[in-house]
Amino acid sequence: MNKTLQDRLVKEMRLREISTMQAANAYAPEFMIDYNRRFARAPMNHHDAHRPVQSSEVLSEVFTWQEERTMTRNLVVHYQRRSYLIVPSPESLGFAAPRVCLYEAADGQVEIRCAGRLLPYTVLDKQPLVAPGAIVKNKRLGAVLSMIRAGQEERDQRRLASKQLTLRQKARLRESRAETNRAPAVILSICCVYKRDTWSCSSHSSDSEHYSGHRRSSGADH
Repeated sequence: MNKTLQDRLVKEMRLREISTMQAANAYAPEFMIDYNRRFARAPMNHHDAHRPVQSSEVLSEVFTWQEERTMTRNLVVHYQRRSYLIVPSPESLGFAAPRVCLYEAADGQVEIRCAGRLLPYTVLDKQPLVAPGAIVKNKRLGAVLSMIRAGQEERDQRRLASKQLTLRQKARLRESRAETNRAPAVILSICCVYKRDTWSCSSHSSDSEHYSGHRRSSGADH
């Protein structure tokens, strides 16, 4: 605040061992009185430029981060590396690739509006974190999954260290990683069938590991 506040409030609260919001709110009037006594200056112009809130202004919308986006024909809106799928309805289907406005509150809650109407949606994570199942004993598949997991860990660490991500985005990433680590392990069962020089693989969950290979005769050995 005019380069005088700096971190004085934080230091004063630390000296008074204030660590809760209730104690900080109780101390705030005392701090403001002392702060104004030390740094207050008479204004050059005494005109009060503040104006009352208009009846058409909604403060819960005013204090949000707002951006415009284009909704695709599939009713998808992209924002902050996420995809928001608008719930189909007669109103939303009637929009022909309109411009919608996204409102992001301080707690991360996002609202999508078009022409003043609130559009319900579901979130489709554009870059979901992979939760690999238990690595089977097949050496080649195990190496591939290990490489994927290592690459995923390296990518997440780079994103957490990046200054381009906000603290809220980093918190979401940490929550996603925690959910991934809590995901139950799934043992893969790989069934591979050799057909005309190509392998087709299918996987499903099972209680034990299964691997089988069958070769179809094609008239010549390869």
